[in-house]
Formats: sequence, structure tokens, C-alpha cells
Amino acid sequence: MVQTSLQMDDTEETAWLSLGRIYMKLREYEKAHDAFTFALKLDPDNTYAKEFLKKVGSLLGD
Repeated sequence: MVQTSLQMDDTEETAWLSLGRIYMKLREYEKAHDAFTFALKLDPDNTYAKEFLKKVGSLLGD
């Protein structure tokens, strides 16, 4: 459903956040990192994206 939303409108940062969270649950941390990074490009002030990116970064050893 999230991927369908992104196919329709890839400029929706909340969909990118949701996709990132799904990837985190699946332990696909690189993909999660990419999704959160893209969400931040769309909305640089998004505190949720910043926090999730920080969290996934620590899991990747950044």
C-alpha cells in the first residue's frame, strides 16, 4: 500500500517515513536509510525523519 502511494505521488514525505519504518522492521537498514534520507530531502525540518535516520544510522554503525 505504501509503495502504491509512492507510485502515485513520490513527493509525500509521510509515505517515505512509513516505508522507512517498514524497512526497519524487516531489518533492511540500508533501504530504511534511503527512505528516511529522501523524506528529509522533501522536508528538511521533519523531526521524525531526523530521529529515524539517526536511529537507523546507529544500527548501521554510522
